[in-house]
Amino acid sequence: MKIKRTKSEFIFDTVNGILLVLLCIVMLYPFIHVTAIAFSTQAEAIRPGLHLYPREVDFSAMEQVLSAPEIWQAYGNTIFRTIVGTILSVICTGMGAYAISKPYLPFKKGIMMFVLFAMFFSGGMIPDYLLIRSLNLMNSMWSMILPSLVWGFNMIVMRNFFEGIPASLEESALLDGANDFVVFSKIYVPLSKPVIATVGMWMAVHHWNSYMDNLLYVTDNSKYVLQRMIRNLIIDAQSSYMESMSSSASLSPESMKAATILVSVLPIIFVYPFAQKYFMKGVMIGAVKG
Repeated sequence: MKIKRTKSEFIFDTVNGILLVLLCIVMLYPFIHVTAIAFSTQAEAIRPGLHLYPREVDFSAMEQVLSAPEIWQAYGNTIFRTIVGTILSVICTGMGAYAISKPYLPFKKGIMMFVLFAMFFSGGMIPDYLLIRSLNLMNSMWSMILPSLVWGFNMIVMRNFFEGIPASLEESALLDGANDFVVFSKIYVPLSKPVIATVGMWMAVHHWNSYMDNLLYVTDNSKYVLQRMIRNLIIDAQSSYMESMSSSASLSPESMKAATILVSVLPIIFVYPFAQKYFMKGVMIGAVKG
């Protein structure tokens, strides 16, 4: 039986549909604009107005970007930071969440208060810088990985997920002689793929997009990450990288910037669709309990 919608429901659905379409356009246009500029000629790239597609296709900017050693060096630093930082963060966060999910943990409430306090308050930029310098981590890739190793919010999300796993599974394993490490690695980890994918995706996006810590702690050009290079391109168009890349008369700084930005965002765009189902499931399940 088909239910007839009222006039108010029809208006509500129509307005919602229009707003969603407008929101999609607002969110997608910057990416479309950058893509069009990256594959446009110099004259087309500097043309004012909307850029929905390249009217005159030119692959020179993309070829120059992909052939630049600075880009691949920054890519390598960003990939190393993202992979190592994400793996270590998931492991440390998971182990901490497993511990605080147990009702028999001593001082559990105090530990949870400490985690919540760390979520809302931090030492600040200057104390963080002094700490990194005192640990001799300046100009080191670890200065970008260790400070963000464990996030309180991620730990709470994983804890909520772990609390939903039946305690009988752990009790059976303990009766068979398993210790906490075996229970965590053999029972909890295989059953927690959705929340692991969720936290892993959050941390991967964080590491891939971050550049402020690289800006604070790194002065060695060989350890620049990709996002810092893009930041330098946007703010300082006369950088050595830009001068060497746009030496050809057929290239414009706008095309070089757009091509570099496009190269930097493609990995996340390709990875996210495969992790999306785990991402959504992990968020929903991890948010059920308080």
